Amino acid sequence: MENSYDYLGEFYKEFLSYSDGNKKGLGIVLTPHHITELFCDLANLSENDIVFDPCCGTGGFLISAMNKMISGVSDPKKKTKIKRDNLVGIEKETKMFTLAASNMIIRGDGKSNLYSGNCFDYELKNKIKINHKPNIGFINPPYSQKFDGGHELDFIISMLEVLQVGGIGVAIIPINCFISPNLKEVKLREKILEKHTLLGVLSMPTNLFYPVGTVTAIGIFKANSPHPKGFKS
Repeated sequence: MENSYDYLGEFYKEFLSYSDGNKKGLGIVLTPHHITELFCDLANLSENDIVFDPCCGTGGFLISAMNKMISGVSDPKKKTKIKRDNLVGIEKETKMFTLAASNMIIRGDGKSNLYSGNCFDYELKNKIKINHKPNIGFINPPYSQKFDGGHELDFIISMLEVLQVGGIGVAIIPINCFISPNLKEVKLREKILEKHTLLGVLSMPTNLFYPVGTVTAIGIFKANSPHPKGFKS
């Protein structure tokens, strides 16, 4: 209960490794434990933050965020409040949602703020924005998918729209999304910068998601604050 390691996610990843490439075909790239903890550090997470993961998978980011926030808290009531109110997630895949809910129940949060649904659903996003007011967003979206908006940058846009003004969004996506000259990706990057600030990009090791082989980078954003001209991180 007091451990940030996503054991159920690791079991699921192992099961998928025997499924003839189904994991890769679904765009499922489960986030390594040390990366979920790195996100918490990059966002400078505190006990008062409200964390939102629109593609929460098995709950890896939420688990690490929970443990980071309660680690410096001694008051049991405050710990209970963090678990109950400060962790919000959406997951579309039924099996993944079940694992995320189980993960959170095991750790005592009761899955109260997990939603089974589509992160592009306007009504669901608006409900979360109004009712939960998240100020921190973490995302490792499905890679190279062509449905529901599909592109990894679309997922980042959707996440940032839910965060409070000045909130911090952290995303790990294929590095090509940040550097590709493809017109669609250029326009998506421009769309992000029109409303949000890119604070920095960190390139990741090439074998981070071995054996999937996706080379990734982490982007850090300030939500709902247009990127200033001449800005340097």
